[in-house]
Amino acid sequence: MRSYFPSVPPNGPISWPTATNYAWSWWSNPLCVNDGAVAWMTGIQQLGACKLARINADKTLNTVALWSVHNDDHNAPAIAYRSDKDAITIFGSDHGNDALMRLLDVDRTTLATSNSRNLTFSSIISYAQLLTTGDRIVIIGRLGSVKWVYMMSDDWGATWSAQRTLIDSSSPNLGQVYIIAKPLASDATKAQFAFVGHPSLSTYRPIMHGLIDLVTGAITTDAGGALGDLDDASGPSIVATALTTAVPSTTGVVYRLLDVGEVGGRYAVLYAEWESANDVTRYRIATYSGGSWTTAAWAPTAGAPFGYTPPSHYQGGAAFSRDNGAITSREAGGGWYVDRWTWNGSDLVFAHEMSSSTVARARPLVPTQTGLIPALVGELTTYTSYTQYYGLGKVIE
Repeated sequence: MRSYFPSVPPNGPISWPTATNYAWSWWSNPLCVNDGAVAWMTGIQQLGACKLARINADKTLNTVALWSVHNDDHNAPAIAYRSDKDAITIFGSDHGNDALMRLLDVDRTTLATSNSRNLTFSSIISYAQLLTTGDRIVIIGRLGSVKWVYMMSDDWGATWSAQRTLIDSSSPNLGQVYIIAKPLASDATKAQFAFVGHPSLSTYRPIMHGLIDLVTGAITTDAGGALGDLDDASGPSIVATALTTAVPSTTGVVYRLLDVGEVGGRYAVLYAEWESANDVTRYRIATYSGGSWTTAAWAPTAGAPFGYTPPSHYQGGAAFSRDNGAITSREAGGGWYVDRWTWNGSDLVFAHEMSSSTVARARPLVPTQTGLIPALVGELTTYTSYTQYYGLGKVIE
């Protein structure tokens, strides 16, 4: 088996503050934002209270109570941020429980909060993914299990469109499906998104990809083929097969989408794969160049606790860094390691182990914008399922 790592011990304890009783999952974003001399991070506590933390340059930490929902790590809320606004706006749902998207403003200086308000969808809404440019906010969530829908504001949240459908996987019914949508690091007026089926609750296996122009509203394939428009009255209602195939299906192999980003000027997707017949999981990266997608040779093992059966194996993870690479966490021999990787033009290569304390069951998280902190890691000191957890939010360098 290929060895990626030198035999070195962890680099010692961190000096940044720890946000205690904070956890998060993959399907809401952004969960962390750099804001000049401070950074913001959301999380959900063990009993369902959602919190916002402000990490300060002097390495102190302030916390703000947001709202309480069901205890579920999917319910960590997302942050809408603009440097010229006095407040940030927090968006969050109650995974699988109601039709409400909750909103709350937090003053960036005083930490005073507004009254909470709701956007009401047509059925149960889960997750909160935000795309913003200028005065436009697009809030995306999953309606039930098979549709991803959105509402849109062109006055920074003062008024909102009706609910519109982004992706409709109901006919044929693909089962439970997911997307990750994020702005391009190279041009924040544009966004990319990837689509995948649930490892066991969907039979749809490939990872698909598309692009959104947040200014014009145009949604296209990677080659520029028209798929619809954000401004369509009811939304574009894209079917998954119309998107560009980023990672084709392979018999007996299951994928877990982890992040979308860019490396070397290419669109890129980070994911985990494992064979349904065993529990050996590897991290993979696919990139788009010259009109086609290619999966690189890079395939470090994630360690035993990853996969889906049992659900407690959803530990570890990977995220694109802001310096042309990626950050992964892995279990090896009962210990946990957080590693930084650099793109060399055709593949990811090991750079170094990131400084951290002994971090168990770590989920890496990279903030939007460059700024105070390079990355966070969510340490799940307790995790038996997405409703039974206890997390710590830590800065890593």
